[in-house]
Amino acid sequence: MLSASALSSTLYFSGRPIIDITPMMGGLSHRLYLVTYHANGTATQCVVRCINDELLATQEYALMGHASVLSASIKALERMSIDGQLVSLIIMEFIQGDLAKDVCLNDEHLTIIAEQLTSLHQSLPSSPVKRPSVNKLSLIDDYWQLVANASAQDISRYQHCYELLRHLSFENTSLIHGDLNLSNLIVNTHNNGVVWLDWEYASVGDAYFDYAAFIVECDQEIEGPFIEYIQSQLDDVVDRDKLVYFKLYYALVSWLWCMGLAESKTPQLIAALNKYRDEVDQLVAVIAASDISL
Repeated sequence: MLSASALSSTLYFSGRPIIDITPMMGGLSHRLYLVTYHANGTATQCVVRCINDELLATQEYALMGHASVLSASIKALERMSIDGQLVSLIIMEFIQGDLAKDVCLNDEHLTIIAEQLTSLHQSLPSSPVKRPSVNKLSLIDDYWQLVANASAQDISRYQHCYELLRHLSFENTSLIHGDLNLSNLIVNTHNNGVVWLDWEYASVGDAYFDYAAFIVECDQEIEGPFIEYIQSQLDDVVDRDKLVYFKLYYALVSWLWCMGLAESKTPQLIAALNKYRDEVDQLVAVIAASDISL
């Protein structure tokens, strides 16, 4: 647990009395806190993200700086001890807004996201960090190895999908976000802009992975207009057949990841597992009913 006394020992919070520390929803491996403190006599808020891996924190901090137009403004990168363990802290701006998962995304939002995504993908040459792609075909088998007590239906689903995807290739020529679920996008209350969070999986990768992730994660029927906005940014045509296979890849690895964590059986995890499984089945049916091929 992050304490006021420990946080006060960092350079950033030195001379900035802490008023309150409130835990926020974070990932499985990272902790997130909303910190309220005094700055020049005014109550101010920021977000502190605690990361155990120092290299990962350093890279994420650099990537957030690189993508400053998209991400929350970074304030400092600190290193301190929490509960006897050394952790890195990314201190960033607090954005007043709503998670995209709680917002009905309209054409303005989709246009902004398409512009931001294209800008990010094209920024690879100037990126200070070029991590190897997290997306590769072997990830499917890696995640399958984490699944315990798979049913006969699960085994059949996995084997059929693997056969469909075994020729999928990745054009790793873009800087991708790599984790475009709607809990990682905030719609700014003040200006209707969109701010991107959690750069843990940002890497060199295939732009189609980000397209697929965003489309699968949206429960709304946004694919048509979103792809139109992407194409207008690229001045090129998105390969719809390739996109279907990338959507299947994303849904499959997400389903397998949830299956590997099924022991926790939280309502959120079960809902996600069912969502991705249903998406996998729908995409398999689409491929079977058409002439789509790699």
